[in-house]
Amino acid sequence: MKKANFLPVFCLSLLLGFAGVVRAAQPAQPTIWLAPDATPVNLGNPLTLSLWMDFSSDPTLGGSLTIFFDDSLLDFDSFSFTGSFDTSQEPTYVAPGQVQEVRFGTWSFGGLSGPMEVGVLTFDTVGMGEAIFSMEDAVTGFSSALSWEGQEVNYQDTSVNIVPEPGAISLFLLGGLGLAGLDRKLKISARRKTA
Repeated sequence: MKKANFLPVFCLSLLLGFAGVVRAAQPAQPTIWLAPDATPVNLGNPLTLSLWMDFSSDPTLGGSLTIFFDDSLLDFDSFSFTGSFDTSQEPTYVAPGQVQEVRFGTWSFGGLSGPMEVGVLTFDTVGMGEAIFSMEDAVTGFSSALSWEGQEVNYQDTSVNIVPEPGAISLFLLGGLGLAGLDRKLKISARRKTA
C-alpha cells in the first residue's frame, strides 16, 4: 500500500488561503473618509480634519467631491492639499454648510491607489454640539484608471463633539459657589436684623 503525500496539498491550500487573506484585506470599493485630529474640540478652538482616500481595489484617475457640515456649529476656514497630485484644485465654491468641488487626480495611467492623505480642512468652531460631516460626488465624480468608467465611492461620514472650554466650566462653577455663598450671607444678615 502506497503512503499518501499530503505535503503538496497542504502547501497549495496554505497558498490559496494566504491569497484570500490578502484579497480580503483590500477595501471592497474605493473609500474616502475624514479623520479628525482631535475629539472632542473645545469651543473657540480650530477643528482640523484630514481627508483620506483608498482606491487600492480600483485605482482612480481622479475626480471631485463635496463636503457637507453644520454651519450653525462651524465656519469653514481653509483647505490645503498634503498629497502629491498631478492635478489638484482647491474648493471652487464654499456655500453655507458646503465645501464644493475638492478636486484631485493624476495623469498616470496607473492611477492613484492609496491609502493616502489628500489634504487638511480647517474650521472655526462657533457653536456647541455634535458636528456631523458627510460627503458625496461633486459634478464630475471619480473615474477608474482600469476601465475609465465612473467609480462608486464609499464615503464614510464622521462627527466631532464641540464642547465648552474647560476654563469656562470652572468659572461657571466658581460663580455659582460665589452666588450660593452670597445668598447664605444675606440670609444670615437678614436673620440678625430680625432678631
